[in-house]
Amino acid sequence: MITSRRPETASMERYTAYLVGPDGHTVGFVEFICSDEGAAKERVRQVANDYAIELWRSDRKIAAYEARR
Repeated sequence: MITSRRPETASMERYTAYLVGPDGHTVGFVEFICSDEGAAKERVRQVANDYAIELWRSDRKIAAYEARR
């Protein structure tokens, strides 16, 4: 039997990074796919510059990063 799902993508998860402005309100978000929480955290850390970022998977907050201004 041939399966249409590639084994390496079977465990990929969808994450959402919310950009938080200085006033504490969400100003945008980015959705992306990563293999695990560690990879998602590393990806978010690389872009946390002007905004604080909250990293979520579904309805669970995974991490929060302050803006690096």
